[in-house]
Amino acid sequence: MLHRPFFASLAASILVASLTPAIVGCEQVQQARETANNVASLTKAASSMEKTMTEANDRMTARRERGDTLAIPYKELQAFLPAEIAGYKAVGGPSGASTGMGGMSYSTAEQKYQLGEGDAAKTLSVTIIDYNAAGAIYTGATAMLGSGFSSEDDTQRVQTIDVGVAGIKALETWQKQGHSASLAAGVADRFLVTIEADKQDDTELVNTAIKSLDLAKMSAR
Repeated sequence: MLHRPFFASLAASILVASLTPAIVGCEQVQQARETANNVASLTKAASSMEKTMTEANDRMTARRERGDTLAIPYKELQAFLPAEIAGYKAVGGPSGASTGMGGMSYSTAEQKYQLGEGDAAKTLSVTIIDYNAAGAIYTGATAMLGSGFSSEDDTQRVQTIDVGVAGIKALETWQKQGHSASLAAGVADRFLVTIEADKQDDTELVNTAIKSLDLAKMSAR
């Protein structure tokens, strides 16, 4: 569990470090203001992350109390993978596995898709992981998804997004120079869905792909 004092201390440390050199001139003053704004954004994101993690832990506890403590077998998890997404057709059958170790277990299912042939072919992959019996791993892996985080530079754009489905938290990434897109989504505080696509000039495909899954059925598990 992340605590407010930790982030408050972290924010203070960043601010102190950034203001250590003597601040002279308009440029330095502007930099100081930007640093203060960044610290405020960090604190807000930290608060949102803490709220998200608390809600996730509450739902995990509720599932345990009603006896729902195991991950879905990977064969059942594969049923959530569609045969086609936005013209991309499944290549071969889905893969998957159920893994257990040290009292924790999880299941994975993955399907690869392709559009076109030869050198012009574009690929897409969808992976679903059920962390029902490994709550601590899920919480750590999805902490950023509901944080309101965003970042952009000349190489990439990363931001949390609303996919238009209640209870789904997602983070999309577009690699501008590599022309690839990816999306990570937390579903029902249990499933982590990751989608990756090559030869993309935006994130439209990965956003379409997440909505192609039966999210309502997944959320009902």
